[in-house]
Amino acid sequence: MMTQKVVLVMVLYGVMAASLVLAHKVEERNPLEEEMEEDDESEEMDWTLEDEVFGPSENRHQGIHILDEDHQIIMSEPSDRVLRLIAPRDGQPNDITIKQVKALYRKLNERNADHSQARYSKDNFLEMLAMEQQANKEKDAKQQDSLLKRLINLVWWCYWESLVVMGVTEVLEVIWPGDWMGRGRTLLTTLGVIVLTTKIVKERKRRRLRREWDSAGKDVVLLHQFKSGKYCPNLSPFALKLETFFRLANIKYVVDTKSPYGSKGKCPWITVNGTDVADSEFIVEYITEHFNVNIDAHLDPRKVAILEAVRVLADEHLFWCVVVWRYWLDGCVTFLKSQSFSPFLRFIFPIFLKPGMRDRSRHHGIGLHSPEEIYHICKKDCRTLAGVLGDDKFFGGDEPCTADCTAFGQLAQLMWNAPGSRYQALVTVGIQGGKEWWSGRGWVI
Repeated sequence: MMTQKVVLVMVLYGVMAASLVLAHKVEERNPLEEEMEEDDESEEMDWTLEDEVFGPSENRHQGIHILDEDHQIIMSEPSDRVLRLIAPRDGQPNDITIKQVKALYRKLNERNADHSQARYSKDNFLEMLAMEQQANKEKDAKQQDSLLKRLINLVWWCYWESLVVMGVTEVLEVIWPGDWMGRGRTLLTTLGVIVLTTKIVKERKRRRLRREWDSAGKDVVLLHQFKSGKYCPNLSPFALKLETFFRLANIKYVVDTKSPYGSKGKCPWITVNGTDVADSEFIVEYITEHFNVNIDAHLDPRKVAILEAVRVLADEHLFWCVVVWRYWLDGCVTFLKSQSFSPFLRFIFPIFLKPGMRDRSRHHGIGLHSPEEIYHICKKDCRTLAGVLGDDKFFGGDEPCTADCTAFGQLAQLMWNAPGSRYQALVTVGIQGGKEWWSGRGWVI
């Protein structure tokens, strides 16, 4: 008996859904199309009306003409403009047939039947077009409201109908049985529906974003990263490193800030020709090979090895000193001065970042040191970079190289994202006898 009632309710659901679809299709019909179905005129009459509406065939290339009784043109409008006015619903003039134009023409004739002197009045025709346009707009608005109300009513009707057919008690017994096994099935089913719905939503979002990313163009790098701050182009040193590299290598790129985290949960990452690449160092290697560019070509093997050590020092050592101070020791106070975050994000940012960075830095090892020891390590790293750079303009000598991109990304965080702090002083005041060494190095945004 219970199974029969459930089947009955499902059948009622299907019938109501089918009725809703049919009703929606009926509402979508154009009133001009309905009038077409009642048109019993002959082919000869159709030709005559067409000739009257559009004018002689040799003049039709000028557009749609409205003629007087002597077939003199009293108004000429471009065809696409008139057709858009006639059917503004979807803005597709190519879908409008000549019969729809003739139906409008017949309405005009009926309206002006008692005014033979102004049978083809320009003002009346424009008025008729405006009325048709307004009527279609109002109908579209009513149709959308009506469809939404029908959907809501359908849901409520199905709910109450099931209560009437099966009874409140029986419905509750089906949804939440008395035994724990049945309740477990209900909970598992609900959980499954939630998980499935979440996956479907995520997949649809991924496909939509993928279409947007693929529209960047062939061989155009789409750089996924954070938004810019007040003073520094990016709060991520690795994103700034990549942008600098792309500019030095003359790589065409566009920036996406909607999806800053890639498959590895890291920022930045890139999409090029449908291929996703994560981690800044792997990205540099991929771009170098894919586009056949090498900004380190002027370096000898020994210099390349030295600058690889510089990259590791900056990306794997100096980086941790900066972020531990920024997010944990300073609690984001100084950092937020350089960002354009919303009030909500300014409130929530330290709450999550401070304990998160504390735990990560302790697992890394650098978080086990005291604040003074961490500052000492950061100062020593900057002194090492200055020693390798020496009196050269770039780490690559007279020309910049990949190591310059790396160093610029990391040191820019001290220069512009740590305003007024002693960490900023490491690159503004100097680290060797008060000598300022940032400004003359050619590292500019």
